[in-house]
Amino acid sequence: EANTDPLTGLLNRRYASTFFEKLSASQLGQDWCVAMLDIDGFKLLNDAYGHQVGDSLLMLISHFLEKNLRKRDLVFRWGGEEFLILLNDVDITTAFHVLDKLRGKLETEYFEIHDKTINTTVTIGVCPLDIHHIGQSIDTCDRLMYQGKASGKNTVVM
Repeated sequence: EANTDPLTGLLNRRYASTFFEKLSASQLGQDWCVAMLDIDGFKLLNDAYGHQVGDSLLMLISHFLEKNLRKRDLVFRWGGEEFLILLNDVDITTAFHVLDKLRGKLETEYFEIHDKTINTTVTIGVCPLDIHHIGQSIDTCDRLMYQGKASGKNTVVM
């Protein structure tokens, strides 16, 4: 329970810290990419329909992410409407294509929530994970995500 987000059931930031410490110590030869995903217009949705609808959308998107990523990838509820994604054993070009496909599939989804049909988009920043500078890598993908937000949303930026 201490390692999962109570709303979405995803891994939480606390577990992420532990995982990153182990990853950094293990010196595994695998390539990892890290991505920050943010739901576009989430505050407006909460303001228009209420927090129950927002919470339901967070749960549905969490399940969507788990279902549409590989079992060896990790998804963390990072905070609010942000999710941190770790893609295992991929280079940045592959990560970009995986995440852009995910983004495109999500934009065509319609979620039925409390008598409302909700369609949403996401903006994602992605970069290679430097296991010796994990915080810096997370800051980089976060900054890239904000660049995507500033340039119109519903995009993946690397």
